[in-house]
Amino acid sequence: MKKTKYRTFDEVYENYEGRNNILIALSIKKGSNILYLGNNKAHIRFLSNLGNLCICNGIDQLTSITESFDTIIADRFFDSIVWN
Repeated sequence: MKKTKYRTFDEVYENYEGRNNILIALSIKKGSNILYLGNNKAHIRFLSNLGNLCICNGIDQLTSITESFDTIIADRFFDSIVWN
């Protein structure tokens, strides 16, 4: 196993594969269309192995889109929507 040397706690936390345990519990099927709202590298690697991943990595982008809406409907385009 290749060891990676991190310089800061943030780098370790961002890349920690144990953060995927919560995603495993979601039981996302392989081949799913997934919308991921966030920018965690470990989550992105995990979800990209499951299916077609669309990433919105700027929560500020999403907030500016949704500030005047109570609900967003992604009708039948995504099988799963995951928020970091």
